[in-house]
Amino acid sequence: MERRTHIRKSIDSNLTVYLYFSGRRIGQCSAHNLSMGGVFLKTELFHLAEDAPLDLLFTIDKSSSNIVRLYRTPAVVAHSADEGFGIRFCNQNKLSPSQYLKISSRNKSQDW
Repeated sequence: MERRTHIRKSIDSNLTVYLYFSGRRIGQCSAHNLSMGGVFLKTELFHLAEDAPLDLLFTIDKSSSNIVRLYRTPAVVAHSADEGFGIRFCNQNKLSPSQYLKISSRNKSQDW
């Protein structure tokens, strides 16, 4: 039974996510889908324990320029699967990556 509180959106572009645990980078994945509450990361290279605290660093490439935007957020591992794992964002008071991506795409000509 699905317990999702937010609608998932598939990612059409290559959204790279760097994973940090206790301040150290532990890996790199690509995002499969994204919602206001979390993200599913595709990887078969390693598995993480449920409830493991992470910091995620999203890199957002702008195809119209050489600018790469970064977005960092705290998160925890919600569940694992054979092809990757689901991540739940911890700080809902700030913009989630999906909100940031919407703002970013609306302001394509504006450099922040």
